[in-house]
Amino acid sequence: MAKVFISYRNSDDPSAAVLLAQSIDERLGEGASFLDSRSIPLGVDFRPILWGQLAKCLAMVVVVGPKWLAPDAEGKRRVDLMDDFVRQEIELALQIEIPIIPVLVGGAAKPSGGVLPDSLAALEHKQYLTLRHRSADRDLGCLLDRLDELVLASSGPDTRAKRSDNPAGTGGITFNGRVRVGGDIVNGSKYVT
Repeated sequence: MAKVFISYRNSDDPSAAVLLAQSIDERLGEGASFLDSRSIPLGVDFRPILWGQLAKCLAMVVVVGPKWLAPDAEGKRRVDLMDDFVRQEIELALQIEIPIIPVLVGGAAKPSGGVLPDSLAALEHKQYLTLRHRSADRDLGCLLDRLDELVLASSGPDTRAKRSDNPAGTGGITFNGRVRVGGDIVNGSKYVT
């Protein structure tokens, strides 16, 4: 089972996400990271796998590069769109209280000053890590040490997966009114999770 969910934008700096996944797997064991492009088999509906894995992970790493908040060709920022998967991933992680570590890459600045939609505002207050090419070993070491702590802390009787299976009063995790993990509705379609 993946322990660390990696959220990133394909249009931003996906190579950093791959590097982080490889480093996490080297430290925490093969398959410890969830990276959609390599963790989801070709030809399957990715949505139930994506939401199910996120609900079971112990931590989320959000890769923020210089284009993470950039507008598209139509002048709209993806993060402002309700159907943006990166936004939905972070919203769900915040809702079910998965620890989130923003990792700034490529010289990106930390999102602050109210630049994020209200549903993501808490991300502005998360302690972040800057991954720099000149100190990559040290920076990665800090991130991996923290992820190691989170995984070890979860090995007690109250694990993340156990807590996320059925939050009180919800019968699952409802997200944006469309996703229920631990139940059978994901983005309006029925799935077994």
